[in-house]
Amino acid sequence: MGKYSIKELERLSGIKAHTIRIWEKRYQLIVPSRSKTNIRSYSDGQLKKLLNVSSLINLGYKISKISEMSDADVLGILEENEKKSDVRSSQELTMYRLIEPSISFDEVALDKQIQQIIAQTNLQDAFSEFFFPLLNRIGFLWRANKVSPAHEHFLSNKLMGLLHSAMPASQSVTSSENYLLFLPEWEEHEILLLFCNYVLRTNGIATVYLGRRVPIANLNETIADIKPSKLITIITTPNYEKDIKKYLKAISHLENSPQVIAGGSQNYSQVLKDFSTMSWVNSTQELLSHIY
Repeated sequence: MGKYSIKELERLSGIKAHTIRIWEKRYQLIVPSRSKTNIRSYSDGQLKKLLNVSSLINLGYKISKISEMSDADVLGILEENEKKSDVRSSQELTMYRLIEPSISFDEVALDKQIQQIIAQTNLQDAFSEFFFPLLNRIGFLWRANKVSPAHEHFLSNKLMGLLHSAMPASQSVTSSENYLLFLPEWEEHEILLLFCNYVLRTNGIATVYLGRRVPIANLNETIADIKPSKLITIITTPNYEKDIKKYLKAISHLENSPQVIAGGSQNYSQVLKDFSTMSWVNSTQELLSHIY
């Protein structure tokens, strides 16, 4: 079982610690455990509840109304919203065929479904249309207490292995440009960055892939060494606005500083819009438009 500090809860949920404290006091939304020194700690269940509350707020519900709802009411609204967003098509049916082996840890059946999708489309479209939406759906099921974090790890590792095995070799490079891919030092989940690496390599672009948790100093040293044409990063963890600005400022102070292409949580696109050296992308198509 997880045990989170209020700062960790803020990072994971995207809700400020100050707001969480107000909700505790005013609405008794969640009641933390306290140590002998009166330090708050929170459980997995409380994190899930906070994530669900955040989802309802994004749907337009007021916190005063949400506080009166039972957990079952909250989940019922979110599940109904999921159903409304479903497209009852062959694409949606394929999604269900992927979910079933993912939550039963049936690797043989999952591999079969994955290979069928790739054969009908291609790896790039399969990720955009099926595999990334599948990861989002598994995340929702975790918040609804229907799957465990192990299911997300199982699926993520399977999909990352797929990208690694399909990654074009360096000999396939046809462009004179080179890209440096990294995640900031607080970012853990690199599947989207790995996908960007695959897209670049597939399009003949040379890449240097640093992966997750890259400190500013190490990033700047690498930039000075290889002099990349552009940098690519993904930012998804909430409440690191000040930290990512430090990264971008440090990069901008370098001689011949490269352009930064970033993607991830849409909230960051507004925070970082004033950085002239940074471009935000929301899709594979937008990423490709920056390459050519």
